Amino acid sequence: MKPNNSIISDPLVAYDPYYERFRRHVFTLLFIGYTHARNKNLDLAVAEEDDITDHIVKGIEEYKKDLYSPAWVENYAIEQQRPHSSHGEIGDRRKWLDIFFQGNRREQNNTFCFEAKRLYPGQKPKRYFGQKGMQQFLLREYPTNPKGEAVMLGYVQSHDIQYWLQWLKTHFENFRADLHISTDSSWDDFPIILQLPYSFRTQHVPLSDIPVVLFHVLLSFVGDGSTVR
Repeated sequence: MKPNNSIISDPLVAYDPYYERFRRHVFTLLFIGYTHARNKNLDLAVAEEDDITDHIVKGIEEYKKDLYSPAWVENYAIEQQRPHSSHGEIGDRRKWLDIFFQGNRREQNNTFCFEAKRLYPGQKPKRYFGQKGMQQFLLREYPTNPKGEAVMLGYVQSHDIQYWLQWLKTHFENFRADLHISTDSSWDDFPIILQLPYSFRTQHVPLSDIPVVLFHVLLSFVGDGSTVR
């Protein structure tokens, strides 16, 4: 597999070239893990969130071990259900991060935290936007990276991506105040790589006055998987 690593540059934020490469590679690995999960021919439209995440992470790990994979994959470590203490918690009181990427070279010593949510019949908006979803990043319960960025993954398990995209946009506008959305921010199209076209960006300024940028990536597990290209 030779993914197209084309990136859409952000005119509002000046990124250094090392970080741009880090971010692009992380999203490329996400796409590879997603493709692996889809190719398992499992009925992931009814799977639990952790099971889907497990298939994605295992696909990335297999790709990293493949002798034909590009050399850069060795520069990235990935963890599933990584323990995290935001206020010094220990044991079972710690938070558990769904997916956590880390660069292990000096020039790419960066991180990316992913929080995954199922999008299925009966899903409540607060499950995605509330204190068990996006708010975890805004309240500093989950870590953002040094650029203030993190990722929300939406596992589409019913209808289609367009249905859930409209659902998310509508509730995003309804929760603007609670989510501390920047005045000039909206639900922006922001595909990091071409293979994940349903990727979006929102910008927030929580009470800490430290900007937070969240990417939202929708992955379909129904039908033919319309995010696979």
